[in-house]
Amino acid sequence: MSTRKSSQTLTQGKLNFSSTKPKRTTTQNVKPKQTKPVIALKEHVESSDESLDVEDIEVPSSSEDEYTSKLHKEASENRKKASSIRKPARQTLEPPAALRRKVSASNQGAPELNENDPKYNAHYATVRKTMDYMPPIHSDGQGKIHEILRCFDMSYEFGPCVGVSRLERWERARLLGLKPPKEVKDILTTKQGLEQKEFSQSVFFNEV
Repeated sequence: MSTRKSSQTLTQGKLNFSSTKPKRTTTQNVKPKQTKPVIALKEHVESSDESLDVEDIEVPSSSEDEYTSKLHKEASENRKKASSIRKPARQTLEPPAALRRKVSASNQGAPELNENDPKYNAHYATVRKTMDYMPPIHSDGQGKIHEILRCFDMSYEFGPCVGVSRLERWERARLLGLKPPKEVKDILTTKQGLEQKEFSQSVFFNEV
């Protein structure tokens, strides 16, 4: 009986796991699916019976940032264009530096104005002839000194009188060789001629 047992060989069975073994997949070469962002367009959708639900539309935050930065850039460019076409500030005309006169408040060295000085008589006669002996208008309370200065203002051969004082205009005419009357300068270099605007400024001062 022992001989029969030894003659028989026992074999161990093998289990086949191929049917249940999961397949390994490599994720290195597999690209994730890219979903295209859906951006709401401000267009009227025709031929559609269903209403568009804005809450279901996904707007990526990156698109919002790009749109915001674009708006800021356009606003900045518009501000630059608007500033470039602004009108320049109005500049006041100033006489040349050689003709400016900065008069001190005292003018102690200047003589007093004497309207009855006979040195003005000859030039006053010339002024009356130039005015065709017509009485000057708007001259209430004014004397021959005012009439001499007003005739100097209206004498266009000495250049324009707007924007400069009478003394500056006289000096400019002298530099140009126009020979302005000496009597006018004698009036304008007195204390009253330097300090009081009724003598120092033309008839168009603060009018034009």
